[in-house]
Amino acid sequence: MALDRPVQHAYRGKIIKKTIERNRLSSVKRKYYKELEREARAQQQQQQQPDTRANPFKKATQAREDAVRRQDEERRRREREIRQAEARRKASARQRKEQRKKHNARTRRGQPIMANQISSILGKIQQKQQ
Repeated sequence: MALDRPVQHAYRGKIIKKTIERNRLSSVKRKYYKELEREARAQQQQQQQPDTRANPFKKATQAREDAVRRQDEERRRREREIRQAEARRKASARQRKEQRKKHNARTRRGQPIMANQISSILGKIQQKQQ
């Protein structure tokens, strides 16, 4: 009988270990299948109720986007006008400088060069006719 006891205990321990292992595995399986079921339910609800709620801030966001777009367009238009005005000023300054240079041109004896004076007067007359 003494020999049977250690064998019984060892055998009994194996049974207990197997039972614990089986229970542990089954709890993991239960959690896994429960999670799968939850995901399936959530997906089914999402399919049944598509996101059709209206965005309560849609008008406000649309108005803000429109305002930003208008401001950007206005800013670009102003920048373009400024560049054009600056180009006109530079062109007229260059033209005045050339004209002044021609008008101030003198001969060796200090007399104004009449060809430059006449071309200037002729240019003014032609501009007025157009």
